[in-house]
Amino acid sequence: VPAGYFAAPIGKSAVFGLGVFAPYGLVSDWPVTAEGRYLGYYSSIKSIYVQPTLAFKLNDQVMVGVGLDITHTSLELRKRVDLSTQPISGTPLTFGSIGVPPGTDFADVDLTGSGNAIGAHFGVIIKANDRFSIGARYLMKQSVSVSNGQIATQQINTNLALRVPLGASLPAGTPIDAIVKAAFAPGAALSNQTATTGIPLPGQFVVGLAVQPAPKLKLLADYQRTQWSAFDQIVIVSQYAPTTTLVESYHDTNGVRIGAEYSVGRGVVRLGFDGHGAAAPDQTVTPLLPEASRKEFTVGAGLPLGTKVQFDVAYMYINQADRVGRSTDGGLAVPTTAV
Repeated sequence: VPAGYFAAPIGKSAVFGLGVFAPYGLVSDWPVTAEGRYLGYYSSIKSIYVQPTLAFKLNDQVMVGVGLDITHTSLELRKRVDLSTQPISGTPLTFGSIGVPPGTDFADVDLTGSGNAIGAHFGVIIKANDRFSIGARYLMKQSVSVSNGQIATQQINTNLALRVPLGASLPAGTPIDAIVKAAFAPGAALSNQTATTGIPLPGQFVVGLAVQPAPKLKLLADYQRTQWSAFDQIVIVSQYAPTTTLVESYHDTNGVRIGAEYSVGRGVVRLGFDGHGAAAPDQTVTPLLPEASRKEFTVGAGLPLGTKVQFDVAYMYINQADRVGRSTDGGLAVPTTAV
């Protein structure tokens, strides 16, 4: 994910910085015929952070920084609706109980929306000497309110007909598409409508150290804890349709990063590794968020261009572990690993 940073000194003991980056974001794109399409065949969450920062040098050993996180988050969720699981109005039956096969798509639902939020971040670096320093950073969690959500629906024709009569007004042979069409009328549960939801952006705590055992070699190590437990439930309140609650139940994760930087002529070369555990419990791994533990390997280089500009390039290989997930909620409000 691209990122950009700018920094400029203010006098001899302060620096103003501005960063633009995206610590949280995901796009999952599955075929529209995928087994998990009733949970979602396309999902996108993108959070862009604009981070103005001031840093101060308190003395030769201690530097501190503080700033704002101005975020913009956009989201989209597309899913299909299975007719066989839907209740038949005025009866205790579902369409599946009268012969509609499981996996019969009759509606496409597209939820979009965006929201803004403001948080803060704090940092400190303690430089014991020219060969050793330690630092820490805290990025506050945020909760983005999406009040402008829009749900667009489209009916999908099944070309099925009733195999048995449903009362005198609906004899056998009545097209089912005509029966469910009323659900797409204005003000009905599957009509185009507004929606609201909230998206949590987890906090982060990082502590790290840098050691220079030789004039040309610098070694670095970080520990990061991400407060994924904030990602507990996503509640979507619709204008006409029933409220939807996505139970995620994430837990906090721990990660370790190590790196090395070696000077070569006027430039530097870099190697790195990081790894972290999975935040999602087994019952939460779905096509929407197919999350698992990761190991990431990096290589990079930097070269000064004159006295005030440096060019850096890096490549990261991401190795995400395979993981078993579920493609249905099993009809449960709070799914378990059994499904």
